[in-house]
Amino acid sequence: MNKIVKYILILIISVFAIPTINVNADTVNVKTINATLNSNKLTVSGTTDDGVLAVVIVVYNEDKTSLIAMNTTSVINNEFSTVIDVTSTNKCIVQAANYEGGDWKIINVTASATPVVYDNSTTDTTDSTSTTTKDTSVDKTTATTTTKVVTLNNGDKKQSISNTEFITTKADGTILREITVKGNSDIKISADTKLIPTGSVMEQKELTKDSEDYKAVEKAIKDNPEFKLDEAKEVFAYDIDLSNANGTEIHELDGYVEVSLPVPDNITVDESQHLTVYRVNEDGSLTKCETEVKDGVITFKTDHFSTYIFALEDNETVVTNVTTEQTTADIVDETTTIPTIYKFVIPLIVLCVVAFIAVVVATIKNKNIK
Repeated sequence: MNKIVKYILILIISVFAIPTINVNADTVNVKTINATLNSNKLTVSGTTDDGVLAVVIVVYNEDKTSLIAMNTTSVINNEFSTVIDVTSTNKCIVQAANYEGGDWKIINVTASATPVVYDNSTTDTTDSTSTTTKDTSVDKTTATTTTKVVTLNNGDKKQSISNTEFITTKADGTILREITVKGNSDIKISADTKLIPTGSVMEQKELTKDSEDYKAVEKAIKDNPEFKLDEAKEVFAYDIDLSNANGTEIHELDGYVEVSLPVPDNITVDESQHLTVYRVNEDGSLTKCETEVKDGVITFKTDHFSTYIFALEDNETVVTNVTTEQTTADIVDETTTIPTIYKFVIPLIVLCVVAFIAVVVATIKNKNIK
């Protein structure tokens, strides 16, 4: 009996220890930052955890009310280094983080000051009068991109990484990556930098109605009558593809991105009509995407890349009982609720069942002994 009680106590301790496991153990971050500001040249270097491929560096004025510059640089052997042109400032705030997402490391920098260091052992911003000694004997050649930050009409800050990749910092601090089609910046994908890898390439192809590829679109319309696309005033289709820097196609993402493209010149949307985007799935089914048309631009949300049908429909057309893209709220609800259930409710249920069985077995054994 005493052994059974001991085992039950061990189970209880184990169950309540489960929620304390660090679920962010795989997060990789910038570990240290070194910064020197001299003659309008801001030199930023540092170290990272294993697995960090690139670092994004954001520079603000000293009271953090204005974005001065933004830069990206590659990481080699867990180290990075870059020089950023800054003008008309003697003091600034520098932030650095894993380009794919992670914790920001922040320091204050004063012109002509000795380099300052921020590391994971310190929680406060390092004062600019601090000193440090750093081994500069390592010869590093990093692929860096430094461009002037452009302020858009809405106050957002936009930096060009390449001819088809841009980083936008919104007023609320959100950083988005934007990928455009080569030669046509009006067609683009925009999302959190964690969702789209740097160096991604977007391709878009219109499917003409006399092409072989359009037959799949016609079949999808016929096989899914609940969408009533055969009643649409106009139907046109595009293949929209995304691939990473190595050329590997990306079919499915871990979250939703926004895809934007101009309304075709031959399509006129009046007040009695609306444009809706439908994704053609691999099994031939259709998924209705959240769609908005504003200022001649179609924007829709998706987490897959595939063939898309664009339908010009009358406003009175009502489609029910169909598959629709989940909203952001749906996604957040799933990712926060499911882990809570598994961490607390299910282990407690298992514990109760085990304890009940142990008590029954102990009771039977005691009766047999008597």
